[in-house]
Parts: sequence; structure tokens; C-alpha cells
Amino acid sequence: MPTSDRYREPSGSEFGGGTIRLHDALDGDDGGVIVNSHGERGEIGTFDQNAEWFDYSGRYGEHTVGIALFPHPVNPRCPWFTRDCGLIVFNPFRFHEVSLSPGGEIYERYRLVIHDGDHADADNVGLYRDYLRDIEG
Repeated sequence: MPTSDRYREPSGSEFGGGTIRLHDALDGDDGGVIVNSHGERGEIGTFDQNAEWFDYSGRYGEHTVGIALFPHPVNPRCPWFTRDCGLIVFNPFRFHEVSLSPGGEIYERYRLVIHDGDHADADNVGLYRDYLRDIEG
């Protein structure tokens, strides 16, 4: 792209932020569970919902394991794009066009937690609270 042009990400883009794609053994199609900070579950309950964090957990071999994504509070707020096929996307560009001048930058920050057990076993509520405390200094 020539450096004199502006970059535009049109609204409606489905991929553009923090993204997690899980191993097939963990996805909702194979018994895994998506849950958000409001307790909403599954693709139907979590798709396009605005929440502080999301967790996806399931069975891998003999163990229940999971992954949680905590977006930094300065990231733009947005509904999450979730799918039972093992996909979670925190995409602030999905409903809002983004335009950058040459040399412009967008920063997004996240904490990624990989844990044993499901979201309750991992205590995502406490982990998220700790994350907020850590970033406040």
C-alpha cells in the first residue's frame, strides 16, 4: 500500500481484534463451553454480547482445560464474535469503521489465561479482578 494512502477497515469486518481459535477437541461442537462474564453460555447465548471477558473450556484427553481472554479496559468496547467451532474474536472494528493515517497505529492489550478446569475452577472472576488491579498499578 502506498504510504500516502489512508488505511480503512470498513465496519462489518468479522476479524480484526484479539482472536482465539481452539483445538477441535475443545470447541462447542465437541462438548466445549463458551461462557462470558455475565454467565451467558454457548454461541447462541454469547454471540454479539458485550462482556468483560470470555472463556472457552472443554475436554482434552482426560483433562478439562480452558482459555480466557481479558481485554484491557482502554480497548474499545464491543460485542464479541463467538462461534461453537472454537472461535472467539474481540473485534472493535466490526460495527465501526476505522481509518488510519500513514504511520498511524492502533494498540490493543489483552491478558490471555490458559487454565486447568472450566471457568469456575479457574476463578475467572478473581483473575479478572487481579488483572484490573495489576494494570492500575
